[in-house]
Amino acid sequence: DIDIALRWTMKSLQAAERALLQIGLVSRLPVSAAEVFRFRDEYIRNRNLVGWNFYNPDNPAEQVDIVITYDLKGRRLVSVDTADGKVPILGRRDLIEMKRSSGRPQDLEDARALESLS
Repeated sequence: DIDIALRWTMKSLQAAERALLQIGLVSRLPVSAAEVFRFRDEYIRNRNLVGWNFYNPDNPAEQVDIVITYDLKGRRLVSVDTADGKVPILGRRDLIEMKRSSGRPQDLEDARALESLS
């Protein structure tokens, strides 16, 4: 399971949707990026949606969530070297904040684990 946080713009949401579809993942919900962007507040408030889920139909355990309750604007990113180049990730403090703000039991546990690393 991978969580992706974006700058909350239509352009970045559509780009993420395209990228996930291009690698063979499909949306669990029958919605488009434009609908998620337009109805974000309703999805959060009335449907308790935290992440827009994409999964691999050949292996449903492979999942990616686009976190819709968090905006990367103004957040601290850290570059991490990988075999495929640098990847920007949230700094630990902002990641803990994001996990805590979701309120989901697993995210709260993740936040506690991250805090214990220091």
